[in-house]
Amino acid sequence: MNDTAEVLHFFEEAWKNNDAAAVVDATLANTDFWDTDLTKVEGLANMVKGKVAQLQQEEKQEKIA
Repeated sequence: MNDTAEVLHFFEEAWKNNDAAAVVDATLANTDFWDTDLTKVEGLANMVKGKVAQLQQEEKQEKIA
């Protein structure tokens, strides 16, 4: 992993409430990562939230199987 301590801390804090939608919003809005606020890109946040929800659902299904 090549992430800096600051990036790791960001995600550690972001996931404390276990709210994937909030993590997506905070990540996309983080201009330190992207040099711009990606929440302003129409439809991007909803698309990413949908993909994260899909991944979480697949993970739950794998645990059940």
